[in-house]
Amino acid sequence: MPPTSANRPDEMTATEVAASLKISERAVYKMLKEGRLIPPLRRGTKQTRWSRESVTDWIRFGCPSPEGFEVIVKDMEAATK
Repeated sequence: MPPTSANRPDEMTATEVAASLKISERAVYKMLKEGRLIPPLRRGTKQTRWSRESVTDWIRFGCPSPEGFEVIVKDMEAATK
């Protein structure tokens, strides 16, 4: 796992997401634009961060489409209630 984001350890930068996926940062933004990457958290106008837990789970489940991942998360939440 790459080093934690300097701002918040529970969030990841695009560079950290790229390292986790073993792709370039440019590829991260391309995947995001194409709708193939889970949406980031927006921190103001110049900060893009992803939830570390969400990225880890997304990778663990095989990098499904954002819509598919949302269904998986909802099913997991329902199973724990």
